[in-house]
Amino acid sequence: MEPRRARTLRGRPQPERESLRVAEPTGTLSRPEDEGGRQAGAEVQALLPFDRGLCGLYIFLIRPQQNQQKRQREMLGKLKKGDKVLTRGGLYGVILEVKDHDLTLELAQNVRVRADRSAVQSLVKRGSTGG
Repeated sequence: MEPRRARTLRGRPQPERESLRVAEPTGTLSRPEDEGGRQAGAEVQALLPFDRGLCGLYIFLIRPQQNQQKRQREMLGKLKKGDKVLTRGGLYGVILEVKDHDLTLELAQNVRVRADRSAVQSLVKRGSTGG
């Protein structure tokens, strides 16, 4: 008598697949192969492109942004009296006084503004226009 085969909803017979692991003489476990000769762990290999995509995302997007933030923090930490700066609001000024997190900027003659360190976008080179 022929072994029974599982039937799908459409009535076509489907071969039964063995999902048990077989112990080898060395004591390790092996996975059964399916009809194509592939290992049952092929699903893991299907995730490799996804893993590579995450690595690429880290290398090309996340890491450069971390480096840029590090340079910005270092620049803000090195601000000193007399530096010409550009604020995030687009104002050019010269630093007159530096306290913990506050700066006093001179935007024009006798026009002074108090600002937070994080308001500074960049240092302006001495020979450039502006301010």
